[in-house]
Amino acid sequence: MSGSSPEEFLILTENDQELNRFFDRVRVAGKIVVKAGEHEFVVEHRPATITGEARRLLARGGPED
Repeated sequence: MSGSSPEEFLILTENDQELNRFFDRVRVAGKIVVKAGEHEFVVEHRPATITGEARRLLARGGPED
């Protein structure tokens, strides 16, 4: 992501099977272009550069609900 806005983390659960299958396809393909009406979205699997704070959050197992 560009700019100074923080990245948003979305943590999938076992209830998110359709999204999990989609991201499995992205992992295999490396990059997928999704067309939704007039819009096109590029979804790419690549290493993320995360902040120290985000790394600590993930090391603890993610956010607490």
